[in-house]
Amino acid sequence: MRLPFAGRRDVLWQPLAVAAAVVGVCVARRRLDLPRKPMVPLASTVPLAVGVALPRGRAQYAAMWVAYVWLFKTAWEIPYDKPDKLRPRLHVRYPIRVDSLLGGGVPPGVRLQRALRDPPAVNALDVALTGATHALWLVPHAVLAALLLRDERRFPRAAGRLSAVYHLTTLGYWLVPTAPPWWASEQEGEMDGAIQHVTRDAGIAVSGRLASRPSPPRDERLRDDREGGNPWGSMPSDAFPAAVVTAKTLGEISPLAGALGWATAVVHGGALVYLGEHYVIDLLAGWLLVELLWRAEPRALPVVRLAVAILRTLERRARRAAGASTGPPRLFRRLV
Repeated sequence: MRLPFAGRRDVLWQPLAVAAAVVGVCVARRRLDLPRKPMVPLASTVPLAVGVALPRGRAQYAAMWVAYVWLFKTAWEIPYDKPDKLRPRLHVRYPIRVDSLLGGGVPPGVRLQRALRDPPAVNALDVALTGATHALWLVPHAVLAALLLRDERRFPRAAGRLSAVYHLTTLGYWLVPTAPPWWASEQEGEMDGAIQHVTRDAGIAVSGRLASRPSPPRDERLRDDREGGNPWGSMPSDAFPAAVVTAKTLGEISPLAGALGWATAVVHGGALVYLGEHYVIDLLAGWLLVELLWRAEPRALPVVRLAVAILRTLERRARRAAGASTGPPRLFRRLV
């Protein structure tokens, strides 16, 4: 087996070792009962370490983005590491009231599920939209990959916008932990229990048919939901503003690309509401976040350039400290 970059003489292995150690600590944080607040700053060092360790170019960009996506997932999960401490601050009712106003007295998610579903049965639309949401979540990352391969000069700005959206949405999960529609309905009995967690039920139905096994009882499904990554990380949505910022970035390339991006965002947003994953107000809050970010971008660019300059200075110092390069540490040589 040959490790990526193993033959490169300009890879700094010490920062990569530090990044691997940090990932290990973060993965084990719940078992070790580590405090939540230091975990996000600690995890944030991983993309920086990867950037310092690898030589500049497409491979560095790709590796840093993979590290950042891991960081976002980890930062999304961390607030729920200690749900008993988070539960007193959990908001359940305010998005229902706002969505009821937007829906003319009934939340749009309730209207959609009542009109198009017959629970507990899972229909073709449920399965199709569940699959679509998983596929559409990958679209912003696929666009970044295409830019990296075909128009590399656009990649840093596009990646910076998307990472800013993800970073800012995680603030909401710390400051305003909010139950999504399916939780409010199934776990708290709000909205007369009219909204079901369709994504979960569709996944169980499809996997059950493929494996020829019956669906687990309702109590088991509800328990699995409570043990998820962060069931209270929903305000604002992160998937919808990611789709919106991608659509706006595509619009800078061509009107057709922008139109396709906006069509994708609309489908994604509608699916999230139908599936019970988000309220409409979650989507609108995410859209507002993108608009504010877009307007603030020109003022933020000097700060971003300063951060890049600092990262490059750290990289140069690390390379001088390491000498030209000593190659992979002994621990890795047997794998090379």
